[in-house]
Amino acid sequence: YAMGMSNGGMFVSTLACELDDRIAAVAPVAGVHLLPDCGGRAMPIIVTHGTSDPLVPFDESDVGRIDATGLFDETPGGSAQRRMFERVIGTPVTSWVESWATHNGCSLDAPEVTAVGNTVERTAYDECDDGGDVVLQAVEDGGHEWPTSPTLDATAQALAFFEAHPL
Repeated sequence: YAMGMSNGGMFVSTLACELDDRIAAVAPVAGVHLLPDCGGRAMPIIVTHGTSDPLVPFDESDVGRIDATGLFDETPGGSAQRRMFERVIGTPVTSWVESWATHNGCSLDAPEVTAVGNTVERTAYDECDDGGDVVLQAVEDGGHEWPTSPTLDATAQALAFFEAHPL
C-alpha cells in the first residue's frame, strides 16, 4: 500500500502504475495524476482532496487560477518538480479521478455519490475490473492539507480502504 500528500500523492500515483504487481492500493491526498503510459492491472485508489485547494485544482473551474511559479526554487531537482507540477495544475483532480476510473474499467455512467457528514462528498465508481475501485472524497472548502477528524480522518479512511483491497 502507498499513501502520500501533495507531491507524495503524485508519487504514489506513479507507484500505482510502475509497481502494480507489488502495491495493493493507493491513497493520494491533495495531489493525484495518472501516467500517460500507465499499464498493468486495475489499481484500487481512494483520493482525498479539498475543494478549495489553492495549489492543485479540484475541478475545471479552478484550472488556470493557480500560479505555481513561485513554489520551486532553482535548486537541483527543482526544475523537474516544477515540470511535473505544471502538468498537474493544468488538469483538475476530478478529471484525474475519472481517468483512473477509465483505466480501471469502471462504469462512468452513474457513480455513487454520498454525503459523509456535513462537509465531505464521496464519489465511488463501481463495476470496475478486478476490484479496482475508484473513490474520491471531496472535502468541502478544504485546502491543501491532510484532513483529520472531525471533518474527515483521511488516514482512517485509507486504512479501511486498504483493508478491503488486499493484493
